[in-house]
Amino acid sequence: MLSFLARHPPRTEVAHLTHVSLDEGRASITFHPRSSAYLVTERIPPQASDEDVRSGRAPTKANSALDPPLHWHAHQDETFHVVRGTARFFVEGKASYATAGAQVTVPERAYHSFRNASEENELVIEFVLEPRFQERDESFFRNLQTYRDDCRKAGIPFALPQVLLFLYYADTLLALPGPRFIARPLAFLINFLGGLVLGHYILGYQNCYPEYFQPGKVAEEVKERDFAEVKKLELREEGQGGSPKGGKEGGKEGRPVRRTRGSREVSYRD
Repeated sequence: MLSFLARHPPRTEVAHLTHVSLDEGRASITFHPRSSAYLVTERIPPQASDEDVRSGRAPTKANSALDPPLHWHAHQDETFHVVRGTARFFVEGKASYATAGAQVTVPERAYHSFRNASEENELVIEFVLEPRFQERDESFFRNLQTYRDDCRKAGIPFALPQVLLFLYYADTLLALPGPRFIARPLAFLINFLGGLVLGHYILGYQNCYPEYFQPGKVAEEVKERDFAEVKKLELREEGQGGSPKGGKEGGKEGRPVRRTRGSREVSYRD
């Protein structure tokens, strides 16, 4: 093992938290209790303007680590619900918009991603994969997002073998270009060789760190209480004029749409 070659940021203790702030408070993730229909709620800041990106005031257009690359799940559907704002979804090469109240289910094996569509308002979105894998998926999101944020705070790039190791254990694969009969097996191979073999067995990275996640660390009754508090805060914000940035909800093209992919349907509805 060549673990001395691995580079780790100082890890932030979040295993005891239901609500985790990221990106200097611009973004956050809140983990739901098992009684909820969804796994997690993400609060994603408005996109940065092109000028902010050019000037270096914002690292990327997304302006947040909560900006998933194009990816797919081998054995799980993924269902999203837009709570507030406008989301731009990319599913199987097609872009579409979903506003508050809309729901979309992305079928397993479909290439997909999403982001905040607005430069003015934040996006609040909740989602779930396969409910019976809730503990595994919570571990994945806690480890991946907090690790990325810790790297940002430490001023070091994230280690690709570490990220691939997280992906390997979470049924999440990168959407590689090229013919699918080549790209899909290659994505599995990259996760296996880059994440499990290089990342874990050679460099000594772990797929879960106790600072980020410990099964049962947050009792269900605590999650229920904290989740209720978050919902109350959201209702207060809505009563005071909607999203914190103000202005009209949704992007200039924000609208529910309906799309069909083969025999499976990807739908956005009010």
